[in-house]
Amino acid sequence: MVGYFTKPDGSLLSTEVAPLSNERIQACLDSHDWHYRIDYDGDIGGWWDGHWFYFFVRGPEREILFVQGRWDRGIATDELDNLIHHVNDWNVDRLWPKLAALERDDRAIALASFGVSYSHGLTDAQLDEHIRGAIAAAVEAFSWLDDRYPEEAAASRAED
Repeated sequence: MVGYFTKPDGSLLSTEVAPLSNERIQACLDSHDWHYRIDYDGDIGGWWDGHWFYFFVRGPEREILFVQGRWDRGIATDELDNLIHHVNDWNVDRLWPKLAALERDDRAIALASFGVSYSHGLTDAQLDEHIRGAIAAAVEAFSWLDDRYPEEAAASRAED
């Protein structure tokens, strides 16, 4: 017997286990009326709370859902060591998302990542929970970084 849960819009969400796919990710995002785009590689991305997120299907059997967000604050590369210190502080106390600091395009940036293997498939409810949870946790991490870089956060908000 197949069970169902109710989506926020009142329609039904299947509890049937099915393989992970980009189409299912898109359907999940569409169920929330969230805006996204598909890039030239077929990867799905969009903006949430001022930060760019990608939703990747990876692995040898395309069984891994990997959500990665980019902290949308540009800080000087001479702050990279300091950013690494903050990222490490976050990672010591929290299981996810995992943060990474790196240099890209002459700026120091942070990425938040959360990945899970669904080799046996997943339900629509699990997919929805993974996506919503990954976005919320990354936004929380980025807010935590904003508290450590208030000038960069204020400058970014002024640009919006």
